[in-house]
Amino acid sequence: MCSSLGVMSAGQSVLGVNYDFQFDHGMVVINPRRLQKWSELPQGGVFRWQSLYGSATLVQFGCELPSGGINESGLSLHLLEQRDAAYPPLAATDTVLGELQWIQYQLDVSQSVDDVVASLDTVKVHSQFIPLHYVVADSFGQGAVIEFVRGQVEVTRFREGQPLVLTNHSLSSSRQHDQSQASRTDDNSSFSRYCRLSTYSLSYCNGVEPESFVSIGLDRVAIAGRFWDPMLHLFRGASSFRTCWQVLFLPATKEMKFRRYENGKGFNLSLERWDFSALDKRLSSDFSCLQTGGDKLEFSPYSLKDNRRIVTKTYRPYRRHFPAQAVEDIARYPDEFMLSAE
Repeated sequence: MCSSLGVMSAGQSVLGVNYDFQFDHGMVVINPRRLQKWSELPQGGVFRWQSLYGSATLVQFGCELPSGGINESGLSLHLLEQRDAAYPPLAATDTVLGELQWIQYQLDVSQSVDDVVASLDTVKVHSQFIPLHYVVADSFGQGAVIEFVRGQVEVTRFREGQPLVLTNHSLSSSRQHDQSQASRTDDNSSFSRYCRLSTYSLSYCNGVEPESFVSIGLDRVAIAGRFWDPMLHLFRGASSFRTCWQVLFLPATKEMKFRRYENGKGFNLSLERWDFSALDKRLSSDFSCLQTGGDKLEFSPYSLKDNRRIVTKTYRPYRRHFPAQAVEDIARYPDEFMLSAE
């Protein structure tokens, strides 16, 4: 599921996301520059790249497979489910990444929305688990929605003064429903949340503090209590859908502000805290250790044990699709990436 609201401005863009899922455990990972990475391609062969930028990522499905994050240039990116996604067909020669690894790749190599968009023809996205679309923002005041509509990649850009709103259908489908007024109810459906956020976004004007504006808007569409969505039958056996966290990205100041809905605890993280030119290892912090306030987030060196604990818990309800060896491979995968000397 998920909902997103953003306000674009060269000096103070804010991109916010409610992450709606069935569990809220996970960890924050600080990723260094210069990691030599690789991914097996669906049609055979290997794609290799080096991380040019350090980043902070929100991880549930495994380190290197984040739900979202921000890099040291301020590029911010987060996933949302896209119910009506129809991905482009893939050729045998295409360079393809899974829907989560693509997020990490963009944080590794891109510093702007322009960079992300320019790469779409050369590094394509393949849905391995859940069909997704993405919200992106950068420190130059640009924002974008990247989605997959009728077998094509569709990019919608948002510039200064344009509020970005996205839920779980393509923008074109959501706007048609919004115009029809057919979904202006208080239920948790994708179209209802889109309509309510769109109406709220019209109240934004110069002089309104964008961070508070985005957070308040997302609070209005947060999902509490028990909710079951039959569209996601894959996840039967896991707990009910709800808003697990709210994250605000502030690209201009390279900040990420995170709050768990379960207990209201969270953190404010500034990437300027780290010298990425000298950082030579990953760092991590488990969500369960989060305290209220921005100065209480403590990081320790990342370990296989940390990653294994997270991914084992995440994939347990889906063991039919992810047997024990597959989960262990996901846990060990980041350890194969080596730091370059240059």
